[in-house]
Amino acid sequence: MVMDSSFISRLTEILRTSSPSLQVKDASVLEYLVTLEANAAAATSAGIELALDVVFRKGSTSAHNMDNHLEQYAVQVEEISLATAAASRLLAKMLDFNEFYQRIDAAYFILLLRNILKSSIILLGTKDWVATYMPSKAPVQVLMRWK
Repeated sequence: MVMDSSFISRLTEILRTSSPSLQVKDASVLEYLVTLEANAAAATSAGIELALDVVFRKGSTSAHNMDNHLEQYAVQVEEISLATAAASRLLAKMLDFNEFYQRIDAAYFILLLRNILKSSIILLGTKDWVATYMPSKAPVQVLMRWK
């Protein structure tokens, strides 16, 4: 089902500006919608890479800020972890589309995702999603820096 580009643009904006619990739901809806190339093109035009960047940065920076106070922030860590996992699945879908792949800076996304993998508090299930998708889609020269 091809959706209106303004609807996809609004979903992208919600992903960029909402709380982690809403980001999980929004990323899941977008993941479903971008299975069609027309919707993926609309999401790319709406700047979905910026929204993914926000979610991944929140996951990598929040993890470092909360390391010492894990018990106090347990719910927040779980929400951020789930949002990061949902964004990873969305990123995997978007990487199937050449227009999106050419538009993003893969090395930058790998750096963000690598920081998430190094985090001591991000949930293991989230790390599984992160590790599953980004490295397998990255160019060889970027993967060499991954090590």
